[in-house]
Amino acid sequence: MNLTMPLDTALNVVGRLENQGDYLLGALMLTTGAKLSDLLKLTVGNLSPGNRTVRGPVSVTVPTELLEDLTAYLTTLRGRYEADARSLRLSGFDRQRAGLRWLDMPLFPRDGVHPPKISRKPGAVTHAALRPAREEADFVSTLQQAAFASGWRGRVHSHTLRHVFAQSRVEHGVPVEALQADLGHRDLMTTLLYLQSLTGNGLSFTPAYAAPLAA
Repeated sequence: MNLTMPLDTALNVVGRLENQGDYLLGALMLTTGAKLSDLLKLTVGNLSPGNRTVRGPVSVTVPTELLEDLTAYLTTLRGRYEADARSLRLSGFDRQRAGLRWLDMPLFPRDGVHPPKISRKPGAVTHAALRPAREEADFVSTLQQAAFASGWRGRVHSHTLRHVFAQSRVEHGVPVEALQADLGHRDLMTTLLYLQSLTGNGLSFTPAYAAPLAA
């Protein structure tokens, strides 16, 4: 089973993701190596001022080339938030009291979720009830469709873009210790095994990696 794909193919696949949130999810996985499951746990409040860094389940620096897209996406997301609050007739104070703060909104919520008719009692309104985070399986399905449209016939899974990131870093001579930090692995052996799994997909390592992988 293919665990990765060529970088140019991955770029093509991500570029075919038409939804703003899906595109950013794919682009962040491909450029930072972040796990899909961690990205889907993020809220707006996990972004730093200026949106340069993300701190939360995953800590990454947002690539400069994605800042404009992220800013535009947040504008769209804020519009959804305001629409949700208006549909429930929540004032600014009521939003805080009820538990519907802007900073608590999932960074990647599901599409097409309509706010339910619920009470404005403290804690009664939550983002989890209004717009839950995007489901991992739904995004992978969308990614698979984009891959198929690009001509890729291999199976796509939640770690595919993360694997492409790791492959690209190794091919550019990044030390394995640096890659360990990028991938968030606590144990260096996990990173070595991770790289070992990619060798079956035609990935060639530089001599610097041959010894530790063979050990």
